[in-house]
Amino acid sequence: MIRKFLIISIIILIGIILYLFKIKKTTNSIWDLVPSKSIVILELDDPFKRWTTLKEKVNDFPSYKLLSNYEDIINNTDIFFDENLETFSKNNKLIISYIQISKKDLEPIYITYKKNLNFNFLSDKLKELEYKKNKRNFNDQIIHEFTKNEKKKIFLILDDFIIFSERSILIEDVIRSLNNENAQYKTLNIGLFNQVQLKDDIGNLYINIKNIYNLLKVEPSSKILDKSFNFLNKNLFFDISYNNNILNLSGFSSPIKETLI
Repeated sequence: MIRKFLIISIIILIGIILYLFKIKKTTNSIWDLVPSKSIVILELDDPFKRWTTLKEKVNDFPSYKLLSNYEDIINNTDIFFDENLETFSKNNKLIISYIQISKKDLEPIYITYKKNLNFNFLSDKLKELEYKKNKRNFNDQIIHEFTKNEKKKIFLILDDFIIFSERSILIEDVIRSLNNENAQYKTLNIGLFNQVQLKDDIGNLYINIKNIYNLLKVEPSSKILDKSFNFLNKNLFFDISYNNNILNLSGFSSPIKETLI
């Protein structure tokens, strides 16, 4: 009788441990969702507030003209959210990760906390715009795809996060990074996150300089130029600030991990 009780107790204990382990593994930090293959990453806290602050500071024509290119996009997004974009972004974080999808093309993934955003609201809004909804399973995660002609809006709802892209393969990259440290940007570039960062700046910028060079270089490229870039650190971090009509980038680089011959 005692032996049976001990066996049952051990089984229950193992079950509890496995359950707690599963919770730990499925509770992600927002940076766990950023794929390691990201080339450029923009990190914004209170993104709508940062946008309005930047607009208030800008008073030179070239900068104002540059911002105006994005203002329509932000205004249209605000209309889509029934003019609640500021409420949704308050005390929130937005990470925009650009990944190379072809030899010369980058596409973004948008990662943020759900906060008070109801996914059914998004779904209904897209249906009103005549998007057709489809769901599919990828590695035990549900991908929500909305299509209208050639346009695609693709979402992944994961725990406290909402991930958006217009490319299915990028959403799949996020799923692959789950619980796989070797596929996570922060894990492979931890040196960029151990430094002191400015507070109350516009945002943070992370750049893989060698991949940017490979993306932009024209063939045939100079061997001297190629060799020079081989000696550059792989990743750069910048705090972004704007004062007196000057855009300031202050930061540091990660050390080279490879052995150069």
